[in-house]
Amino acid sequence: MTRAIKDVSRKPGWRQQVITLILIPPACYAAYWLGTLVAGPGSVPTQLPNVGGLHIDAKYLDLGEVWETPEHVAVVPVQNVSSAPITVAEFATSCDCSGVEPKSVTLQPGQRADLTVKLDLTHRLPYQFGLARRPVTVRIDPVFGGDYAPSTGWELKAVVRSRVSVNATRLDFMDLCTHAGTPASRTVRATAHVPLARLEAVAVPNAAAVRVTPEPSGELDIVVTPDPGLPVGPFRFEVRTTAVTPDGVAHRCATIPVCGEMQPATRVTPGVVLLGERAVNSTAEAEVIVRLPGVGWSVERIEVESLDTVVKKVDSDADGTQRYRVVQRIARTGDQTAAIDFVVRRPGGEVGKVDATVCYYGLAKRPRAGM
Repeated sequence: MTRAIKDVSRKPGWRQQVITLILIPPACYAAYWLGTLVAGPGSVPTQLPNVGGLHIDAKYLDLGEVWETPEHVAVVPVQNVSSAPITVAEFATSCDCSGVEPKSVTLQPGQRADLTVKLDLTHRLPYQFGLARRPVTVRIDPVFGGDYAPSTGWELKAVVRSRVSVNATRLDFMDLCTHAGTPASRTVRATAHVPLARLEAVAVPNAAAVRVTPEPSGELDIVVTPDPGLPVGPFRFEVRTTAVTPDGVAHRCATIPVCGEMQPATRVTPGVVLLGERAVNSTAEAEVIVRLPGVGWSVERIEVESLDTVVKKVDSDADGTQRYRVVQRIARTGDQTAAIDFVVRRPGGEVGKVDATVCYYGLAKRPRAGM
């Protein structure tokens, strides 16, 4: 026998209705602010409508989706909405890949001026390697006349699309390059995010040979080889990439800064041999490498400052690298140094020297216990 189930729900009494009316508004208010905090800073307005009496409409601050380029230009109108003239001595930006023109401006009440913001969108952070789309935010902070620091201004935002991305923010050769020596190469991996006819890469200024080679994975290798004829000392240049799409249009893409230090044609590594603390009348050994540019160069002889220093050749490599064993007798106490000169003959017959220094601290022998 089936029994019907009665509806036992009841409408709330008047006391419950009053309590509900009192509690709902604060609860909704709290839920709103809790939700904004959980959603993150992008959900809470962070821009002030006016900055020191200047106003920029929010629609000009959102650039939307733009293509990666080193020369993106955005026009941002700024208006004086105060009742007095306003002078901006300069506009500070949050990164060195942007600039604002004019650099300074004076606006009368109600007057408007167009700011031209120039952005290099090829810069990216390490965590953005390989991304086809990435967000970019640049701050524009006015420095008002008479102020010494910028005021909090506006944020210019965009989503940057890349035709090609690379896996390095810069290429550092450190001390791998030798003047007039064997060329040193390093590689940057590039990923195409759109169909390409080809990828071009060139060093600016012309300080290196650059070639692009396709990989079986579909990616591309950009091989950079600094010119061995660069002068001894630090060097710095850029490798600029250009994506040529199937329609034949060339688009500037990522820029790769390259740096390093060109080493002398001949050098000793390490130049300073540190043997640390050693007991007097003991011996210490170390290995040094003499780097020669190539065929025709040779170490003619080795000159030592003291008979306590003995240098013996160990072996040679095909690239002209020669390895030597340094055996140092610890003859005196305290801080000591000993000079080693490698006399090098060049292919034309000229003779030069490269040197190394041996450093150690001699410890006096301690008397045995009971003596």
